[in-house]
Amino acid sequence: MHRYVLTSAILILFMLSVALMAAAPPGVPTDADPAAYKGLTQEGIAKIKTGEVLIVKDLARGESISGMIEAAVIFNQNIDKVWELIVDQVADQKRFLPYLEKSDLSAKKGNHYIVDFRLTIVGVGMDYRVDHIGEKDKYYFHWDLDPNYPNKLKTLKGFWRFYWIDETHTLARYGTWVEIGIGIPNFVQEFLIKRDLPQSLNNVKTYINSGGTWRKPGYKGN
Repeated sequence: MHRYVLTSAILILFMLSVALMAAAPPGVPTDADPAAYKGLTQEGIAKIKTGEVLIVKDLARGESISGMIEAAVIFNQNIDKVWELIVDQVADQKRFLPYLEKSDLSAKKGNHYIVDFRLTIVGVGMDYRVDHIGEKDKYYFHWDLDPNYPNKLKTLKGFWRFYWIDETHTLARYGTWVEIGIGIPNFVQEFLIKRDLPQSLNNVKTYINSGGTWRKPGYKGN
């Protein structure tokens, strides 16, 4: 009888520990939120669950590329690890983003991360400064150009929003809006959205899934 009671108690404790491990931390947004998969088809959801990076709107050649372009991806990392690598280490983007030569932290003011970038595409260099804002209570990270800097881009807005799936998986929704500045050839903007964006997001996924150890081919830094 005593052995049965002890075995039952151990089983109950094990089941409780599993339940606690499976539950999201208090206040953390989860993929049960109606906004998590908003705008995605069942086919799209199936694709990201198999590891694909999904561009929500696939732009055809010649189609207008103004406005926000969105994407969805599932990272094989805990939501706090994802936040650390994307937000807390936002100046490390030069390690993994293609064509990005510079990403230096200019200042950190509270939850604002001011970063200076230099991007070079087919010989065209663009310098710009971005004010990133991290709202950890919402797992929401968004950014805009610093209006006080002589940016070579007209518009650069964007966001990451993260949703807890389980201890080792995080759903991420992404958005970006890029418009080139005066004097930059129009083909550069098309390249940024239609060719660079898919490659960049796949590089982000590889970097996050590696725990921040992966580097883009040819990168010579640490």
